[in-house]
Amino acid sequence: MINKCSSRKELSYFDHQSTVIRLVNILLDIGKTILIDEIVRIDVKHISNNARTSPWLMTTSRLPINVIQTKDVKQFYEQTFEKNQLGVGDLL
Repeated sequence: MINKCSSRKELSYFDHQSTVIRLVNILLDIGKTILIDEIVRIDVKHISNNARTSPWLMTTSRLPINVIQTKDVKQFYEQTFEKNQLGVGDLL
């Protein structure tokens, strides 16, 4: 695990009673993207035999996970920034 948080304010986001690490399983097709707040973006560009993939992620309940079409990522970020719906970005 790499800690990219550098200030006390950033670290305080994770120092909370409800911050419990949880295992999340997501079923994905080609052309889908997983967004975990503003921190992680995973694009599915190729899967052998056009199958589906099902990654397991470890995250906290305070970080929103969104699965959307890769082509819609820019529009999604514009809308969520406009409505201030992402979690960690407020601290950065």
